[in-house]
Amino acid sequence: MNISLTTSTKRATLASMARELGLAASTISFCLSGKAAQYGIKAETVKLVCDHAAKVGYIVNSAARQLRGQSASPVGILFDPKLSAGEMPMNALNHALTELKKRNIEVRVVAAPTWQGTVQLQQLGCRKAIVFSSFAETPGTLEDQAQSLQQYYSAASNIKLYCVNYSFQQSENPIFPNIIRMGINRGLVNQALNDYLLQQNKGGKIMLSTWSKIKTDPQHHIVVNHNINDSTSPFELGKLWAQQYLEASKKERISAIMTGDDRISAGLLTELLKNNVQVPQDVRLISFDNLGFGEFLPVPLTSWCVPLQKHVQIALDNILDNKPIPEKLVSIPDFSWRSSSGFTPDEQQEFINIISKLCKK
Repeated sequence: MNISLTTSTKRATLASMARELGLAASTISFCLSGKAAQYGIKAETVKLVCDHAAKVGYIVNSAARQLRGQSASPVGILFDPKLSAGEMPMNALNHALTELKKRNIEVRVVAAPTWQGTVQLQQLGCRKAIVFSSFAETPGTLEDQAQSLQQYYSAASNIKLYCVNYSFQQSENPIFPNIIRMGINRGLVNQALNDYLLQQNKGGKIMLSTWSKIKTDPQHHIVVNHNINDSTSPFELGKLWAQQYLEASKKERISAIMTGDDRISAGLLTELLKNNVQVPQDVRLISFDNLGFGEFLPVPLTSWCVPLQKHVQIALDNILDNKPIPEKLVSIPDFSWRSSSGFTPDEQQEFINIISKLCKK
């Protein structure tokens, strides 16, 4: 496959972007160096500048920075607050900060959507960065891929990216270079969970979400179309799931629920218990995120998650000590087995063995 990328022959500068956006060059500089808040620059202006910098392919002059005394490039950390919020990502992020600071390495933390954040990291002089959000590399048309590549090169040229929360797909065709991909195949694990539960509970259906990334059919599944949005909290959304379960269970047996979100599970469990539904005796509940509060719910919650701490440590070992690192690592998720799933210790081990074999393929 040959994809041609069109690049501008005239290099973008702070002055040229200032003219094009009608802003002062200093404003452009502050936006791209992470100092906007310090100078009272509005968030929408930062977004405008970062988007434009990515569009025109602005690249920081690293040589000039080194002449100004920055002989060693700082290490970047990027996370999207909307996608990477929560206890597990923050623990892993704090671990990275602690280890880097122990070695007296400068760190630049950027909280922004992936594309905007990589532009900012580039402008901050980072040549390596740990990324908690994920890059979308779903294959499309040649034109779509060419556009995605152009955007990627504009945003992330000259940066080695350690993506510790990469979302592997069932049929994957990565197109972006210079990314270390560490993550889980969430769809594969959900499919394995689905198959295992159906095998154990013959005749019972599984309730799951539209974002489970597995093949569903009316004979075996009830698909919930509710989505998290600004008007409905995840906890309230879980209560809606429970109401849908209560209505559907009048006509058919539902043996398990896979929510894909611990916050939804908390609301779901609260409403089910309120209506005298026993978990896991009447219905099994398996969640995702592995947030700390899960073990303190009225029925302790079985949940699984990306092994972020493990991935961050692998990235740090390479950054700090140049230890070998795989370009692709599909990990076995971290499972916290608790009573909501109803799995016996033998069943837990049997399922982990199944997942281990699948992840090695």
